[in-house]
Amino acid sequence: MTRNPSSLAAFGAALIGAAMLAACGGGGSSSKPITLGGEVYGLAPGSPLELRLQDGTVSTPRQTGAYGSSPVAFSIGSTFAAATPYTVSIVRQPQGQLCRIVRNASGVLTAAQRDVAVECHRTLLNDTGIRSSDPTLNASSAMQPDATIGRDAQADLLTKIGAGVLGFDFTRLCTSGDTVNGSGACPTNTAFGPSNAWTCTRDNVTGLVWLEASSSYDPAATAPADGLCGRAGWRMPKVRELLSLVHAGRTDPAEAAIDLDAFPNTAAQAFRAAEVYGDGDGMPWVVHFGQRGAAVKQAQGAVLLQRWVAGAAASPLADTAAQDHLRDDLGNHWVVTDKPRELMWLVPKAPAAMDWVAAVAAAAAVNAARAGGHADWRLPNRAELESLVKRGASRPALDPAVYGTDASGFSQMFWTASPGLANQGRDAAWVVDFGFGDVSLAPKAGLAKVLLVRNKIVDATL
Repeated sequence: MTRNPSSLAAFGAALIGAAMLAACGGGGSSSKPITLGGEVYGLAPGSPLELRLQDGTVSTPRQTGAYGSSPVAFSIGSTFAAATPYTVSIVRQPQGQLCRIVRNASGVLTAAQRDVAVECHRTLLNDTGIRSSDPTLNASSAMQPDATIGRDAQADLLTKIGAGVLGFDFTRLCTSGDTVNGSGACPTNTAFGPSNAWTCTRDNVTGLVWLEASSSYDPAATAPADGLCGRAGWRMPKVRELLSLVHAGRTDPAEAAIDLDAFPNTAAQAFRAAEVYGDGDGMPWVVHFGQRGAAVKQAQGAVLLQRWVAGAAASPLADTAAQDHLRDDLGNHWVVTDKPRELMWLVPKAPAAMDWVAAVAAAAAVNAARAGGHADWRLPNRAELESLVKRGASRPALDPAVYGTDASGFSQMFWTASPGLANQGRDAAWVVDFGFGDVSLAPKAGLAKVLLVRNKIVDATL
């Protein structure tokens, strides 16, 4: 059954100046065993979630059953004095997930409190990289819709396998497939001998392994042989796979829009993707790392680069199959749930055009009405909105089995929550054009349409 908390508690570590009163007697009040705890919904097996009380007491609930099984109960501390204030915060996210406290994050203990509720969801898509080191800028109206939500905003609390700026998580791999050690060295007692060195980079969010070096595009070039970096099936990347590397928060146009610690030799140029643009001209898609990660049709005569990738067949970046969507009719809207990515979409049947400021504000009215029974709808970031694109389709580049067959309202540009960072995000924002699936910048004063999104826990239904 779905558990939708009736009110969202404040998320974060706002410390309050109340000491825990236990054995000392609480300044005249008699101590009694008041317990504090609750349940975590959607916690995946693996690394634990770390919760902390303001006095430093920690609880680390861990899922021992299957993903999507019963919620995990937790408790923090054991004996508190009556009328003790408390604040629970998250201090370490589980690997590959983001969690939030949605009920009773703080309060006053007058009796046993066992109704603190935490919800977790998987993060199968990389975040955008759009976040400043200036918290005031992040909280501004231009930046807040993207900069304060997601893996980037939680970067200091993430449990990473490797390393990477903000929400990115990369591991350097040797030619042999071994992990580069902390000193930057690779094992020498392998078949690769002295030539064994950092050759590939694994993205720990998507699972893809990338050749670190890039080269000029050559239609006659052959993919690396099986075994390089311990991987098989090297190939040209798809558009969404190249987009997963984009660090759209980089502000120097002379540098590539990518994590340069993981891919230091990347040029700020266009990289060729495997797919052909859907207008019938036979030109390929490119992702331009000099244009902050725009995905567009290749221009005639453009100089292209290429980078090889290897990955599992069941990639989280593959188009979601129609049977893995749930669609419910809400009158003027559909609610479409992408089960593998744990995203729920509010899709208007007749989407209206508006400017970016109005698009950001549109979520407030929808949340006040609790559309679909939820009050946490928001404008999607550029990675989330692009995940809806189906590049084998066009006008619209969406799955007709999910969104219907009427193209009139959807073969147009839709806003994302992701600002362009020129002028600190004030002038432009990223859009996805569902005519073919282009990802580009548009002036915020212009008009585009709106879909809203929310994260869902694994066992949630409408």
